[in-house]
Parts: sequence; structure tokens; C-alpha cells
Amino acid sequence: MKITPYEFRFERWEGYADINSIPYRHLRHSDYPEVYRAVTYVSDVLGLASPKDMDYINRVVCNLYLAHLNNKCVGIPRRYAYWSEYNKTHTLKVSRVFLIRILNLLKEYGIVGEKLGEKKTGLCTVYWAKPELYARFKDIMIHMIHEEFPPFIIMRDKDGYDVYKPRYTPEIKSLRDFLTKYCEFVNTSYVFSYIAQTTQYSDINGIIHSKQVWEWKRTIPTLSAIYARSNWACGGRLYSSAFKGFDSYQTLPSKTRATIKINGETTCELDFKSLHITMLYHLKGINYSGDAYSYLSREYRPLAKSAAIITINAPTKASAVLAIAHQLEVSQETSLDAVDRFIDYHTPIAEYICSDKGIELQNLDSRIMIQILQDCFKNNIPALPVHDSVICRISDKKAVEDSMRKAYKNVMNFDIQISKK
Repeated sequence: MKITPYEFRFERWEGYADINSIPYRHLRHSDYPEVYRAVTYVSDVLGLASPKDMDYINRVVCNLYLAHLNNKCVGIPRRYAYWSEYNKTHTLKVSRVFLIRILNLLKEYGIVGEKLGEKKTGLCTVYWAKPELYARFKDIMIHMIHEEFPPFIIMRDKDGYDVYKPRYTPEIKSLRDFLTKYCEFVNTSYVFSYIAQTTQYSDINGIIHSKQVWEWKRTIPTLSAIYARSNWACGGRLYSSAFKGFDSYQTLPSKTRATIKINGETTCELDFKSLHITMLYHLKGINYSGDAYSYLSREYRPLAKSAAIITINAPTKASAVLAIAHQLEVSQETSLDAVDRFIDYHTPIAEYICSDKGIELQNLDSRIMIQILQDCFKNNIPALPVHDSVICRISDKKAVEDSMRKAYKNVMNFDIQISKK
């Protein structure tokens, strides 16, 4: 039995390619000689040498390299509508005709593999490097691929669409500048890795077999403050997205996040206890530090926590009941009972429940998290925010706990309990 070659899994494994692809980013490029040698090889084979040809080949090769590094392929839409919409909101315009021409030639000369998308199912066309190309990737390092971080500030309208060029306040400009510095700080000096299961494919007498294996993977932290409803007072939480083909640490299951290491050092995740419920009491001027779910037996607590989050964010009781029933896959009777018991137990803050208060709380907790990161940055501590918790090295645990308590008190004027997940 042998491990399936990189390209073989995409050619022979139906449905696998689109699921395991990274999106094409036209901003990816490189001016390193190690990358230029691969670009020159491709341009020589294709017989293309104009500056524009070389530029497009460079960008395609950089995307193919990152996909190969992650054992994935690259999803590149071929539809006119996609690139027309893309060019409306991006400074660096893409000539769809030019890009498709390069891709067609790469496929024709056997440099890449291709699996066409499906219009009915919405699957994107994907590409992967073949041996003659990825053999030239061996000297390339990830830092040689230039890619801009995702926008540090994102404003969305009431329908969830990005607002193009929102008007920044001085405070938002300052936050953008800080997030720029912070992302450069954590990614210049530190490597973030974690262990996770992956699927390994093998070919036995022409039949593909798969098995689950454990391997170390890497994540590259990015941070974007995402605001809602075209209002700087709504939302603002920090989200990390996939970058250079690596998955975001925020999307990892909690058990996987527990394996994250920073420069090889074990980490811990520090969590604000019952954050939004506690914040609601503190907004009422009530010093609350109890168990928000003590009215339930242990087996029902996970359900209650999820239901509480939905209930606090819902605009009405009816919408909360429907959302809980749908998202947690329970009956509406069970959902209604969960809402009623939650409200009855937390009578002092009942006016805030099912009142769309969650969007305001997110703005407050984002201000808390930003202060935590500013404190960590000042003390050269790499920390990763996960909305209501912070991942840090074990050696930084005490300092980060102190920063969390200080930031919460600065914003809410109360103390809060912090636990280790």
C-alpha cells in the first residue's frame, strides 16, 4: 500500500476536490527567485513572456503552491458574473478572459489538473499542480508568498452585505491601525500549530482507500472587526478567517483548539464565565457572579447554554422559540420550555431577554477584547481571541488573566470570574 500521490486524490476521488479546496486570491504573488524559477518554467512551457502573462502566471503559481502545501486544490470560478461582481469592489482588477486563457493553457500542457464545476450544485471549478510543477515547489517557503491580510474593519448592512468604503470614525481608524500592527506582531514572531485528524488516501490495486490519521497543522491568525446594521455601535467582534490556505483557529472544534501550540509551547484557553448573562446583570447595576445554569441538571446544561445565547440575541420570544427548535433540532414545546425557564430564573434581567440586546453586548465585549489585546501587545504576549475567551501560552496565563479582569472592569465597572476551558 502506498500513500496516494497529491494529484491522484483529486482525479479519482469524486466530490472530494471541491470540499478540499482553497479559494483563489488574485492578490497572492511573489518576487522571490525560488518562486520565479517555477514561474519561468511555466512561461517557457506555455510560450508566454509578456509582462502581463508573467504577472498572471505568478499569481496562479502562488495559489497552486499554497494549495499543495495544504494538500488541497484551488477553487477558481470561471463565470463572467463572478468576476464582474469581484471587480466592482476590488482595487486590483482581474481580466477574466486573460485568467481563463492561462488556466486553459496550463490544462492543455498537462501542468495542472482540472475538475469543472457544476452550475446546478454551485460547485466551483478546481485546479491542482501536477508533478512537473509541484516538484519545483520544494525550495519555496510560505513567507515568500505575499498576500494582504483580510480587511481589518468590515461593515455590513442590515441584510448582511458588506458596505463598500464605510466612513470611519477616528476610533475605528485607530482600531484598524492597531489590528494591522497586532497581526504583523503575532505572525512575524510566532508560529501557531495544532494537531488534527486528516484523511489519508491510498491506492491498492486501483481502488482508493481512506483512513484517518493525526498530523500537525498550522494556522495563521488574522483579525477583522465585523460591525453590523451599518452602525459602529452594533457588533464589532473580532473574527479570524482562513489565510494562505490555512484554516482559521476560530473555526476549530474546542478539543482541537486545546492542542494549539505557540512556538512549540502548550497553550490554555481562558474564558469569561457566562459572559453575556453576567454583562446583562452588570448593565442593571447588579453584582452577579453566580452559576447562570444551576436550575438545570448537568445533562441539560449544554442545551441550556446554546438556548440562552439564541434567546439573548433574538428580537422576540416567538423568534427565539423558532430559532432554538431549528438550530438545536428540538420540538417547539421543548424550545418554549427552555426559554420560559431561562426567563423565570433570570427575572432581574427579563427586560433584556428576547429584546435584540445581543448585538449591543457584542459591541461591548469587542471593546473588552480589544483592550485585552492592546495590553498583551504592550507586553509582547501573543494572544488569540475567540469572542468570549483568549488562547495564550501557559507561561502567560497569569498576565492574560490580569488583562482580562482589568479590561472587563474598565468597560463594565464590575469584576467577573474567569475560568480555564
